[in-house]
Amino acid sequence: MTKVGKSTAKPRRRVLIVSPNFPPVNAPDPQRVRMSLPHYGDFGWDVEVLACEPDEESQNIEPELLTDLPADIPVSRVTPWSPAKTRRFGFGNLGWRSYRSLQRAGDELLESGRFDLVFFSTTQFVVMALGPRWLRKFGVRYAVDWQ
Repeated sequence: MTKVGKSTAKPRRRVLIVSPNFPPVNAPDPQRVRMSLPHYGDFGWDVEVLACEPDEESQNIEPELLTDLPADIPVSRVTPWSPAKTRRFGFGNLGWRSYRSLQRAGDELLESGRFDLVFFSTTQFVVMALGPRWLRKFGVRYAVDWQ
C-alpha cells in the first residue's frame, strides 16, 4: 500500500558563497570555504561559489588546491580590474577592483530566485556591502564571516 500525502523530506536550500580569493589562490581567507564545501550537502544546502579569476596580483597560486573541491559545486568567476590600471587612481585592493564585477554577476545569479542565503567569507570586507544591496533588491538574506 502506498501513502499519498505530503513528503516529510525537508526541501534543499541554496547558498551563494562570495569569496573573491578562491583556489587556486592559496591565501588565508578562502581556506575556510574550501574545507567546508564538502559538508554543506550533509546539512541540506546546495552551494554555488562566486569568486574572482586569479590575476597578476594573486599570490601563491597552487593548482593542486582545485583537486580538493567537490566537482558538483559550480564556481562562477569574475575578472577584477587590473591592479596596474587601478593603482593610477590610488587603489589596488582586490575587493575594490572586483566590486562591480561581483555585483553584476551576483545580480544575475540572484535574479534567478534560486538562492535562500548569500554567505560572504573573505577578508575583502568592502564586498560585504553587497549583502544589504542584495537583500533590498532580491530579498535574499546574507551572513558575513569576519576573519
